[in-house]
Amino acid sequence: MSSSDDAFEYLNNWKSGSIKLYMYWAIAGVSGHCEGILTHVSTGELHFSMEGFDPADFLFVINVHSTYGTSLRILNLQPEEDVPFFAPRRGKERFGRMVEIRLQRDANGEYKGRIVLAEIFPTASITI
Repeated sequence: MSSSDDAFEYLNNWKSGSIKLYMYWAIAGVSGHCEGILTHVSTGELHFSMEGFDPADFLFVINVHSTYGTSLRILNLQPEEDVPFFAPRRGKERFGRMVEIRLQRDANGEYKGRIVLAEIFPTASITI
């Protein structure tokens, strides 16, 4: 199974369980973050919506089709690492599994942007 296959498995599980997610994005010098859920997962695109907003009015659509050079991978953080994104007033213990989506490469081979989706816990993750 490829890294993308594993990532899609996480995404599908998050969608089917309506798992609350934190989305961070950084594209062309602009970044943002919000909480919501995945409402659609396919090998072509993801739909991310926020609670309290009608998806007909406000919806993030993330193109993940391999034709566009998009790659997905699971981020496995070590205990000593910080979260790999801006998360105001949220410590690392607030996040669970993470999937990084790297967007199309430019002429220099650098990715044009990235999106990180992370499980978010109300107060802190449960240590087992």
